[in-house]
Amino acid sequence: MPVAASALSGRVVDATQNTPLAGVKVSAFAQGSTMAESSAVTDDHGKFTLSGLHGGNYELLFERAGYPKSIASGITVRPNEHLVLISSFALDSNPRFGQVRLTNPCSSLLQPGEVADVYTICSGH
Repeated sequence: MPVAASALSGRVVDATQNTPLAGVKVSAFAQGSTMAESSAVTDDHGKFTLSGLHGGNYELLFERAGYPKSIASGITVRPNEHLVLISSFALDSNPRFGQVRLTNPCSSLLQPGEVADVYTICSGH
């Protein structure tokens, strides 16, 4: 089995207030698998890092009290890559929504000292 050298970092916010959500359990499932390959809990800034990934297509499961379980799919991590997602994942506390959505990628750009393998170029709107 190949070495699990890939990682995925991101941020989770409340969809209504666009504020960071701490204490969200984020689990990564390889496409077609029912066993989590990696899990993490968001910090006070809503940030998480899932390490020990093997690369490939993933679904992320988001779980936090007061919010329905939400899934984001179609996330591809290449082998030996640390993918830093520019867009935040927005969770909605309204129970009729069960899908996480991505925020505007230009609203949550990298902060000083952070690096990414993929960058988004934003221009004036």
